[in-house]
Amino acid sequence: MADPSAARGRGALRTAGALRPFAAGEHLINAGERSDEVLLLDSGLVKVVLPTAGDREPITGLFGRGDLLGELGVTGGVPRSAHVIALAAGSAWHVAGSRFVALRATNPDVQRLVDQT
Repeated sequence: MADPSAARGRGALRTAGALRPFAAGEHLINAGERSDEVLLLDSGLVKVVLPTAGDREPITGLFGRGDLLGELGVTGGVPRSAHVIALAAGSAWHVAGSRFVALRATNPDVQRLVDQT
């Protein structure tokens, strides 16, 4: 059963963000970049991979509709630690880091979503 509080948190992030499409193979987040936004996936499928010196791509997870990405870097104020690469075309809500931090501090539904993530 879906958590209604987390669903309301997703709604708050959609209202605060901008929906942008992405293509299969596109890098949505790159390791080492500044953490200045979070992504809420609306559609499509992405993989999160750790950067390595070789040709290997250790996958840490697969994510789709409704998943929140990039929140740790934004809340911690640290650079991105992994790449997020689209496996299937879709779209994501892009929420500015400062807006996300403010929502998380004032909206218990956003905080609940972050806790679940």
